[in-house]
Amino acid sequence: MENVLNEKESMDLIVRTIEQTRRRVEKHAGLPMLLFGYLSVITSLAVWLLISRTGNYRYHFLWAAVPVLGWLLLAIMGRNRSRKTEAPRTHISILITRIWLLISGIMVLAMVIIFVEQAFPAPFLFILLTGLGVACTGLVVKYTPFVVCGILGVLLSFASLWLTGLLYLPALALVFAVMMVIPGHLLQHALHKKQ
Repeated sequence: MENVLNEKESMDLIVRTIEQTRRRVEKHAGLPMLLFGYLSVITSLAVWLLISRTGNYRYHFLWAAVPVLGWLLLAIMGRNRSRKTEAPRTHISILITRIWLLISGIMVLAMVIIFVEQAFPAPFLFILLTGLGVACTGLVVKYTPFVVCGILGVLLSFASLWLTGLLYLPALALVFAVMMVIPGHLLQHALHKKQ
């Protein structure tokens, strides 16, 4: 015999399913933030040190490694994680992935433009796009530190327009740490406390 749900039971089931999905996505949102955050911090500092010592601006090509290496590592880690937990992909997790793929694609396109047009404000664009991505991720998973740090990143992107010389590279490392690494660790810590 089929179990027919009344209107209240049906609504409760929908709300419970949405909340479980949000918690599952929240649980996995910290890893990409940490992975890309640390890659961005390390790349900023490496490019700064290499250019400072050699004067060779071609070391900016190292930035291309961030999206390539980041998505590759994330795919490998995601495959291992999904084998262990066997959690199905949800609409929300697919949405977040698509947001970040779009942002990554725009950043790669911007890298091409930057190498053609040297006066292009790269730090501004990278911080702005990353801040928007972090804030959007925070809004989707309803995690306030992502929203706050993402908005802070958007505001700091405008401050980067006034940085001169190579000073913008260590500033980029600091902004990526504030925008991605710190809230990523806060989320991981909060999740460990829940467990």
